[in-house]
Amino acid sequence: MKKDYIENINDILTEGVIEGKKLENVEVLKQLFEDKDISDMLYQKFNSNLQIGFEEDDLLTKVQDLVYRMNLLVDNLIVPIFGDKDISKIKNEMKSYVKSDIDLYSAVSYDDSDKDFLEEIEPDYYESMRI
Repeated sequence: MKKDYIENINDILTEGVIEGKKLENVEVLKQLFEDKDISDMLYQKFNSNLQIGFEEDDLLTKVQDLVYRMNLLVDNLIVPIFGDKDISKIKNEMKSYVKSDIDLYSAVSYDDSDKDFLEEIEPDYYESMRI
């Protein structure tokens, strides 16, 4: 399954689009998935979040959910905080978020409601954005 998981991620990042939604920081996402520590943690948590009775046919959908949520995290939280796109800072921040067990694995709707999980991660940041 890991081979298919990696192939799906690579295909998505090559295309740069999920369900008609453009991924804004594809190069950053590629670097995050290429980082062995991040990649290993993501796969381990991805695999443990698969529900009992998971069918291989659903793998692409679940990988799309993961990549889309990571894209939201990078575009709407990490890059705005580290505006300079310093990849080492972005990687460290992503490692921290993955270790803290944020929900990168649940289904997405491809609408604004998908950003709700970001407010749970950094409520102070989002509260300051409303001012």
